[in-house]
Amino acid sequence: MWDSVKAISNTLASSVEQVGGAVLDGGAAVTETMAAVGEQVGGAVLDVGEQVGGAVLDIGEQVGGAVLDGGAAIAGTSSWLVDEATDHLDKMALGHRCGGTSNVPSATLSAQQTGSAVATAAVATAAAATAAAAAATPSDGGRSFAASRYKTLYEEMPRVTYAYELQRALHSFVRACASHPTMRVPAPEGDAFFGRLLNEALAAGGVAEILDEAALSRFAVRVWTSQQLWGGREFCSLLNQAIREDGTRAPATLRPAVILCRAINDVLCCGNRKSGASEWPSGPGALPPLLGQWVSASWSSEADATFRGGALPAEHEPFFTVGRRFRTCMFVATSFDEAVARQFMARAPADMQPVLWRVRFDPVRRCKHVNYVGALSTASSREAEFLFPPYSVFSVLRLERSQRHLMVELQAAVDNLHEPIELPLAPWS
Repeated sequence: MWDSVKAISNTLASSVEQVGGAVLDGGAAVTETMAAVGEQVGGAVLDVGEQVGGAVLDIGEQVGGAVLDGGAAIAGTSSWLVDEATDHLDKMALGHRCGGTSNVPSATLSAQQTGSAVATAAVATAAAATAAAAAATPSDGGRSFAASRYKTLYEEMPRVTYAYELQRALHSFVRACASHPTMRVPAPEGDAFFGRLLNEALAAGGVAEILDEAALSRFAVRVWTSQQLWGGREFCSLLNQAIREDGTRAPATLRPAVILCRAINDVLCCGNRKSGASEWPSGPGALPPLLGQWVSASWSSEADATFRGGALPAEHEPFFTVGRRFRTCMFVATSFDEAVARQFMARAPADMQPVLWRVRFDPVRRCKHVNYVGALSTASSREAEFLFPPYSVFSVLRLERSQRHLMVELQAAVDNLHEPIELPLAPWS
C-alpha cells in the first residue's frame, strides 16, 4: 500500500515538474514573442513618426516658402499702392509721423486682379528696396531708428488719456533718473524736483488743462520747457539723454520717457493737429519783439529758417558732410531768433567747437513735424522755441568755418513719414 502511494507521489511530482517547466518555457516564449512584437511595433511607430515628421517639415517648408512669396507679392503690390493711399497716410497715428514708420492700410486683391503682374512688381520692388536699404544703412553698422527700442515701445504704447497716467510717467522717469549711473543728479532731491515740475506746469496751464484729455499734451510741453534745475540740469536735458541712450545704460528710464514723448509729440506733429504749425518763421518783415515779449510770434531773423546754438566735439565733425541725410535721436530745439541761438553757442566748453546750426524749410510745403512751443513755455516765450520731435530727418546743405565758430546749414525734411527709417543717427545735435 505504501509503495503504491509513494509511486503515485513520485508520478505527481514528475508531472508537476514537467508542467512547471512547460509553463516556464511557455512564459519565456511568450515574453520573447511579446518583445519581438514590441520591437516591430516600436520600429513601425518610429518609422511612421519619421515619415509624418518629414512630411510635416516638407509641408512647413512649402507653407513657409508660400508665405514668403506671398509677402513679397504683397510688398510689391503695396509699393505701387502707396501713391493711391496718400489720403490715408495723413490720418495715421502719432508715431508714424513723429518717428517715421508707416503702416499703409492693406488692400485685398484677388489673384485674377493681380496675376503675374504682382509677382513681377514684387521682384522689382524687392530689388529696389534692397538697393535703397543698402544706400541708407550706415556703413559703420551704427544705430538707426529702425532698430531702436524707442520705436518698439512707441508703437506698443497707447496715448495717455488721463492726467494721472502722465503724472505717473513723469514721476517714474524722475525716479529712474535718480538711479541712473551717469546722469549725476542727487537722488534724495528727485521727489522735490518732480513736485516743482508738477506745480509749475499746473500753475501755468491751470487745473482745467489736465482735466481735458485733448489738452494733456500741453501739460507735457510745459514740463519740457521748464527751467527748474536738479543737480544743475533741466528736465529737457535729462529726457534727451534717455532718448539718446535708448535704454542701453538705464532701461528703466526709456519706457516713461516714451510716454512723455508721445504726449509732447501730439503738439509737434501735424498728423495730430488740424492745421500746420501754430506759428511760422516769417522773417524780419514781421513785427519785432518789444520789451522782451513777442508782439508777433511769427517774427524771425530769417524767413523759413530757424537757428540752434551749441558745441560740437571734434570727433563728430566729420559726420556732417554736405549731402548727408540723417536722423537725430533726441528732441531738437531751435529758435526763430538767431541771437538766442548765439547765446547758447557762447556757452560752448573750451574743448569743443562752437557751432551755429541754421535749419531751412521748404517755403511752400513747410514741415509736418515741428511746432512753435513758445506760447506754452513755463518760463518765457523769449526763446521763441520751434521744436522737432526725436528721430527727425535733416540733410546737410553747407558748412562754413570762421575763426570763432562753425556754421552748419541743414534742410529739414518736409515729412518724417516719407523718409527711410534706416538713415544713420547723428552722433551729436
